[in-house]
Amino acid sequence: MVNRRDDVYGSDFAGRMRFGTEVVRAVRAAVPSDFLVGLRMTGDPLTDDIGLGPDDMLEIARYLDGLGAIDLFDISGGTGATLETQAGTVPPDTFDRGCYLPLARAVKDVVSVPVLCAGRILDAEQAEQALAAGDCDLVAMTRAHMADPDIVTKLTAGELDRVRPCIAINDGCIGRSYQRLTVKCAVNPVLGHDELDRPERATTPRRVVVVGGGPAGMEAARVAASRGHQVSLLEAGTGPRRADHHRAQVTAPAASRQARGLVGQ
Repeated sequence: MVNRRDDVYGSDFAGRMRFGTEVVRAVRAAVPSDFLVGLRMTGDPLTDDIGLGPDDMLEIARYLDGLGAIDLFDISGGTGATLETQAGTVPPDTFDRGCYLPLARAVKDVVSVPVLCAGRILDAEQAEQALAAGDCDLVAMTRAHMADPDIVTKLTAGELDRVRPCIAINDGCIGRSYQRLTVKCAVNPVLGHDELDRPERATTPRRVVVVGGGPAGMEAARVAASRGHQVSLLEAGTGPRRADHHRAQVTAPAASRQARGLVGQ
């Protein structure tokens, strides 16, 4: 336990819940009855034996649900206690995919309202599996939308293979935000640079040859083609091919689920 106050905001469970209770009730009172009020909470602060644990969080969720003022629980993990546990609030690629689904399922079992889960839910297949298994009622895919803002449009159209995958390295999105820098994305170069999203058509189209079919080469070829140039992309051992038909050797090692995620397979 971290809260060791002995006034009305401490001393026992009701006291420790007093501040949260007042906030929830104040928010509920300030909005119309048809306005949905959600509460984001960690299902496990990841602090081991220091402070609260998963069982404590279930007790808190059950209590808050009993207030009748919350329409949705939004479950993640980690906490701001240390740099390590802070990293867990937006789990990077060192965390398992869907790492907080068990926490969401546990909360879902003790509350009476829908439960949303956030944390390394990276693609539609994974999201559908979580919903079908009853682990949660909704999923959050924030970084997935940063990697591909058109993800919902593409999924609705059945174009799963065209979704640009989030690889959860947290460098441009989370790391830069800690430095108070403009957010970027390792797989979406136009994030934060809307002017690059729709490049101007070239007034004089040219024949462009890009040597090297790695990620940078493929992106250069794609952008050049989108501007109206006639592009050939060269890769050792394959010969020239039109950029829109080129599949570089990065697909070869995609044997594991993690590797498939990195190359969008």
